[in-house]
Amino acid sequence: MDAQGCRFVADVHCDQHIYLDDPKPVIPKTTGRGRRPKHLQAQSESLRVDSWAAGQPEEHWQRLTLRDGEKGALTADYLQTTVWVWDGREDHAHCWHLLVRREIGASTPSHYCLS
Repeated sequence: MDAQGCRFVADVHCDQHIYLDDPKPVIPKTTGRGRRPKHLQAQSESLRVDSWAAGQPEEHWQRLTLRDGEKGALTADYLQTTVWVWDGREDHAHCWHLLVRREIGASTPSHYCLS
């Protein structure tokens, strides 16, 4: 869907790896010893999405009320940023929007989405 230019929202697991900047994958230069490198390598370190979210200060979270429900307002804390996702095989990374939801009163996020 991303390759076709479609807009979408996808749930991701807490162990999804993200980059805060474009990792600019390249094949490493040869050192003159051993086999010639064939596989792309990221030029920056990835982070797990849950580790990134856990390291964010409280003031970065934004409380939003989505709608009124049968038991009152549906409210949660949200965190958002732009991230890069690379699968280790494609020749470039994809820039996506990360949205993290944390239930009111919870200490850890409950939901991770990329769009």
